[in-house]
Amino acid sequence: MISSNGAALSQRWPRLTRREREILVWVGCGMSNKEVARGLGLSPGTVKLHVHSIFTKTGARNRYELMAQISREKHRVTARDSNPLWPHATLPVPLGS
Repeated sequence: MISSNGAALSQRWPRLTRREREILVWVGCGMSNKEVARGLGLSPGTVKLHVHSIFTKTGARNRYELMAQISREKHRVTARDSNPLWPHATLPVPLGS
């Protein structure tokens, strides 16, 4: 799961609105549009529009690509925070270290 920290999300995806970042967290947890809508008190159509906007702004073509971006970002942050050689290290730091 990605952090719900608004500052961290806005640094990684500065073009996303606050609502889009909020929906990104839910999508990043594997929730469907209907589940996100129910959880946020929105209509599924509104969530669908936000998700489409997220795809456009992030360059993701689908949820799979968006999840891959989220996963890479999570790994990048973990590597940076746990590796004193960052950003000069060339080998990834395992997430479990």
